Amino acid sequence: MPNLDMDHANANPDPYLSAPETGYPNVTGPNKGVLLEIRRERTIELLQEGHRYYDLIRWKEGKAFTQPLLGIYIPSKGEYDLDGDGTPDIYLKTKGESPSTKAPLIMEIDQDIFLSEGDHGYISPHKKKSGRVERGTGLLLPDSDRRPLADRRRPDAEPRLERRPRLLIPNTNFKNERNDEHAQKNTLP
Repeated sequence: MPNLDMDHANANPDPYLSAPETGYPNVTGPNKGVLLEIRRERTIELLQEGHRYYDLIRWKEGKAFTQPLLGIYIPSKGEYDLDGDGTPDIYLKTKGESPSTKAPLIMEIDQDIFLSEGDHGYISPHKKKSGRVERGTGLLLPDSDRRPLADRRRPDAEPRLERRPRLLIPNTNFKNERNDEHAQKNTLP
């Protein structure tokens, strides 16, 4: 960024960074191009240093946290040249397939790598799971942990889904040295 031409940057702001879906639509004014370049530079140079969250909050761009994280788009199984050198770097295969490829890395879809649409889509760090996030904990509860219950607080309420209560019985039948010592100290002579 030391060679940034302010006049050129302000005359031609980056359309990707200006777009509402991918950038900062709140940046306006005569220095829009320069501000967008500064934000791009902070994003790149301070990667993995813990500043991104605070930058987005300071810039009033917290809505960026609600957007899904998308990896590379994979249109189908097959060979992919990821570095552009003309040789395949990875082969994505389906279960039971025995590919003949020169790619050094072979990954099975839905086992080694997860795609957003199953056999194609964006690379996802996790397999899609159904369920709901429990309020206040951020934990994903599977569908099997839910059941419909009538809400008696409102007469016109539809059934809502709540977590099934689990019965926890403490195991008090175990012995160890610490418990035995504690019991000996607390017994009357």
